[in-house]
Amino acid sequence: MLYHPVTNYPEKPDDLIYYSDPSLSNKKTLDQYLKYKMQGKIDEAIAAIAEDNNLHFSSADLLNKFEIQIKKIQEYLLGNESDYTNPMVHGGSEPPDPEVHFIWIEEI
Repeated sequence: MLYHPVTNYPEKPDDLIYYSDPSLSNKKTLDQYLKYKMQGKIDEAIAAIAEDNNLHFSSADLLNKFEIQIKKIQEYLLGNESDYTNPMVHGGSEPPDPEVHFIWIEEI
């Protein structure tokens, strides 16, 4: 199952994301996924799983959905505070004057 990176918060709660172990009803889809994966056809493997709405898996689109949900909650809780800045800074060299609660990530 693919997840759409859209959230309805705060207008209404999002649908719950349901996880469970694979069952016999998903065996055909999982077999097809493994066949494609063993052949190195990753795009086809993901497409095979994405078509099954009863099979949930961790993927980039799920993480993107979580990120967007968290961002919406932060915006709701913080309001439109103009002094809020993202503490994460990516760069090739250390900043000259780091601030308190400042996170610097060096690009390699």
